[in-house]
Amino acid sequence: MVRYAHDELVIKSENAAQGWSRASQHLTSYLESQPAHRRRMDFGCGKLRYSRLLAQSCDEIYLVDSKEQLTRTQRIGEQDISIEQYTSNNWPHSVILEFETLVNSPPLNVDFILCSNVLSAIPSAETIKSALEALHRNLSSSGTVLITNQHANSYFKQMAFRSNAKKHLHGWILEKGNNSTYYGIIDKTLCTEILENAGFSIEKSWISGQSNYILARS
Repeated sequence: MVRYAHDELVIKSENAAQGWSRASQHLTSYLESQPAHRRRMDFGCGKLRYSRLLAQSCDEIYLVDSKEQLTRTQRIGEQDISIEQYTSNNWPHSVILEFETLVNSPPLNVDFILCSNVLSAIPSAETIKSALEALHRNLSSSGTVLITNQHANSYFKQMAFRSNAKKHLHGWILEKGNNSTYYGIIDKTLCTEILENAGFSIEKSWISGQSNYILARS
């Protein structure tokens, strides 16, 4: 969601975002099956991988990420463009919000929030706490949030044996000079615990492939 400094390393979390071609078929099918909503949110929208699905069948969609992610020129679909410009051109019902703005804004009463592969990219327990508080506060009384995390990957298993990998929080920091990366591994059990500690009520949880999914209410 934001950039982090850890032991003089700068972790650019925006680099963890994946493009449209890396969308999960399982999550895509799930989102396509959802009923229309008045308000939706893509929390940690990245490269709009799933935002394009969420933007359908809703009156308003909030797209939340760091200032760097929202304003930089990057590959969105078939274009090199910023998220701000892409959404302005294509989704008149969208609202762009920096993470810090959401944290300090009045409740938005959102009916459905997607938070896909976001928590595992945050190398700060304090920021995870702040993010979950924002999600909890911005859900409508009947709203749900879907949290997804990739918890199994052959690359993850190699981390413990890499000389430039340092154990941190829920995973490892991979030191790459000025472009260090954090890889968190949050399985279904850990994610459930984190969410319940943040005051969420778990409605449903499941695993598909290498990812876990938890649907919760505030």
